[in-house]
Amino acid sequence: MPTARADRFLPALRRVVLVRETADRPDAELLGAFARGRDADAFAELVRRHGPMVLGVCRRLVGDHHAADDAFQAVFLVLARRASAVRPRSAVGNWLYGVAYRTAVKARSALARRRSRERQVDAMPEPPAERPSDELWSDLRPVIDEELARLPERLRLPVVLCDLEGRPQRQVARHLGVAQQTLSSRLASARRLLAARLTRRGVALSGGALAGVLGGNASAAAVPPALADGLARAAEAVAVGSGVGSLVSAHAVRLSEGVMRMMLLAKLRAAGAAALTAVALTAGLGLGFAPAAAGQKTGADSGGATPQCSP
Repeated sequence: MPTARADRFLPALRRVVLVRETADRPDAELLGAFARGRDADAFAELVRRHGPMVLGVCRRLVGDHHAADDAFQAVFLVLARRASAVRPRSAVGNWLYGVAYRTAVKARSALARRRSRERQVDAMPEPPAERPSDELWSDLRPVIDEELARLPERLRLPVVLCDLEGRPQRQVARHLGVAQQTLSSRLASARRLLAARLTRRGVALSGGALAGVLGGNASAAAVPPALADGLARAAEAVAVGSGVGSLVSAHAVRLSEGVMRMMLLAKLRAAGAAALTAVALTAGLGLGFAPAAAGQKTGADSGGATPQCSP
């Protein structure tokens, strides 16, 4: 009996020790430790640190508890597989927000198709979380992530770290390597721009009010330990090339693969657009130089001719 009790207690004790050891390590160091050295503890700290924000995005957009959990798992599976591609590494929270938004939208579409096939359109969906008492948040929730995803990355990152994750500005400024005044200025600009866009969507509030609403409601509750532990083990399996079928849901695996295909296609489209732009610029420069060259040649021909005198 004492042994069984100890077996249940040791994993919790290990989590406490690991949190203390990794709490002060910056995101870039944690991500590098996982990408280079397959450090599952570093990955677990990233899940602990950014998991509530990611889970909040998934629950707000998907609208179903189980499907949101699958989307949450898929986001961190994508991180495990693409860890070395995250640039800059210090902005992993912002990168995770972007992946969470795409994943949740994809999961919501898949859920709608499944419900349509099962003829459950009239069924009430399972509530994603505790219903907020603030009516403003109820109005804001359907559009906040859509508008936040459209912000420039430089402005979105402070909102993600300070408002969605609730980190102190001094800590975030140190994490990003900028002066606290610079961070405060970016955060204020982001809030004003986001508030203006939300007002056009029918949700009228100031930048300061927006910060209060986001801070009180945006992140989900702490990620369940079993979910976080499963993801850490899945990331370790990904790093060594093993399967993750027994560690995360099959739907999460399929969803992560679909999101990675979307990311690859987006990258290829961006590269193709850049190539077309380069070709167009080159062709334009060529067309611009051609008349000038022709004019120079004509001038040389006329200027170089020797006048013939009549006998």
